[in-house]
Amino acid sequence: MNVLKFLAGTALILGILLFLLDLFAAPKAYSVTRTQTIDAPVTAVFSHVSSLEKTAAWSPWNKKDPNMKKEYAGAPGEVGSTYTWDGNEEVGSGKQEIVKIVPNKKVESKLYFYTPYEAEADALITLKEKDKSSTQVSWRIGGRNNTFMERMLSLFKVINMEAAIGPDFESGLADLKTLVESEYSQTTSKEPAEAGAN
Repeated sequence: MNVLKFLAGTALILGILLFLLDLFAAPKAYSVTRTQTIDAPVTAVFSHVSSLEKTAAWSPWNKKDPNMKKEYAGAPGEVGSTYTWDGNEEVGSGKQEIVKIVPNKKVESKLYFYTPYEAEADALITLKEKDKSSTQVSWRIGGRNNTFMERMLSLFKVINMEAAIGPDFESGLADLKTLVESEYSQTTSKEPAEAGAN
């Protein structure tokens, strides 16, 4: 009988502790941001982040599953355009929809994850002109930990969004930098020759 009382008391104390942790300490939301400077004008970068089709060229998740099924709908680079994917266990399946565009400044998207778990998140890419030939690109994803389990897993670092997503963002932005700078240098190298021909 004493053992049962002890177990009941322990369970009660544990329940109260978890309730207080959830109330005061557990993260209710998450946000991951990475930034990269690209040596090219804002206009050269914008087309690669505003078109869902073009993001495939630098998306880190395409590397994880080159055979991923992809479908695009809507006008490329415009609000309402969507991208649906269905891949392996690493990339899962889901949908991305562009919800707001400010030309040469930012692109906002809504993300719907179907597998390996259902969730929603907000994505934001912002562009800031550092000078005429340099652009700072920031890539952010944010969402809410809606369930008690999600909050506890985040609190005790079982789920660590920084560790899970941060390296992918860094890889993607590095590839975006290489892509845009290469493309921009080819464009600028042709200009003197074309001017001389005139």
